[in-house]
Amino acid sequence: MDEDETATRFRHLACDEREPERRLVESASVLLRGGPAPSASAALRWVGQTLERLPGCRLAAAALRGGGYVAGLRDGRILEATVTGPTAHPGLPTAVVYALLRAGAPLEDALVSLRVGEREEDVTIRLRAPSTGVAPG
Repeated sequence: MDEDETATRFRHLACDEREPERRLVESASVLLRGGPAPSASAALRWVGQTLERLPGCRLAAAALRGGGYVAGLRDGRILEATVTGPTAHPGLPTAVVYALLRAGAPLEDALVSLRVGEREEDVTIRLRAPSTGVAPG
């Protein structure tokens, strides 16, 4: 752990795939799809290709056009996240998933309160059956 990190506070680089500085994309432990995926299957394909292409990426996530988020982990697990209230930036539920992952907390059927400014939303995370499109690490 970095000296500024604790058991409950983590540093990581999260990046949008459209980031023009390729070194940031290639160094990111969390990568977000540039725009919402048209379907869950398109999101899963993107997640699998991203994890295969970028070996340093621990988590790849995509918003779904119809709502919700899909995240794939380096170990092959696939998670679905939903947020109450207005659609949030995909980086927010992804940050919740990453924090749970780093803390060693259970990811299956997790319900986490996320505070953004004055607003508080619930993030629900569910484990999805593994996809053959995600390369295990």
